[in-house]
Amino acid sequence: MQVASTNSSLLEKLRGFIEPSKGTKRLTAGTRRLSCLQWALGLSLLLVFAIFLIRTQTPEIVDSSIEAIFTGLLLLFGYLSLRESQKVSLDNRQLSKLLQVDPLTGVLNRKAAFEIAETEIDRSARFARPLTFVVMDVDEFKAINDQYGHIAGDSVLKHFAQAVTACLRSIDTFARIGGEEFLILLPECHPDQAMETVDRIREKINSFPYRVNTNEQIHISLSAGVSGFTTVCRPGSSAYLALDYFRRADQAMYLAKKAGKNQVHLAKTVSRNPDPASI
Repeated sequence: MQVASTNSSLLEKLRGFIEPSKGTKRLTAGTRRLSCLQWALGLSLLLVFAIFLIRTQTPEIVDSSIEAIFTGLLLLFGYLSLRESQKVSLDNRQLSKLLQVDPLTGVLNRKAAFEIAETEIDRSARFARPLTFVVMDVDEFKAINDQYGHIAGDSVLKHFAQAVTACLRSIDTFARIGGEEFLILLPECHPDQAMETVDRIREKINSFPYRVNTNEQIHISLSAGVSGFTTVCRPGSSAYLALDYFRRADQAMYLAKKAGKNQVHLAKTVSRNPDPASI
């Protein structure tokens, strides 16, 4: 019949309007796979079309049918909205995690490390617990790049990060802060204890060379600086303290470099809060 043909054509158009286009792909975090507005408009048009059919064919059941259809559409729209919201929330969490990770080594990046450092400083200050910063640098990394190439250099950094990670506790924080330089945060660890921990890591790195191929391997060493505190901080000073203790550990690491490399130096322990203006 012509009416049936017309209705079928309208339904095809509505289906094409509601369904996503072929070019729709999986979106990155923070965006929706289908626009909620598109769903809302499509379902609204479908509701109007359904009411039109009911009125022209069986007007005696219009009221109950409209109520049933409207309730069903509301439930469908609520389900779709919830599903899309869950997908967006998951994508946002995945994106947030990616933004905290160094893409080469898989450990945390500088920004994430300093955010955690501020939190750890606040916690250590609140409970008067020790916290130690460790800055370490791969020795002769430029020479490795020059001799073996940057691809091999990248592999050395990944190899180094995996070896160090295996030596750390679950409560420790390990991050790449730039180039061949890394940062470790050791909560509940006094600087003297951290010296022993870092020296064990140094010995493991020395005994764990990176194998370029079956016939050649690269021996790796590290220089490290250790800085820590046990004093209670001023409220709101965690960002300043994070930079200050990082700077102290960094300076100690450079002293280790100057002293011959492949060693660990302890920065002078500070028993008071630093002046933020001096940082």
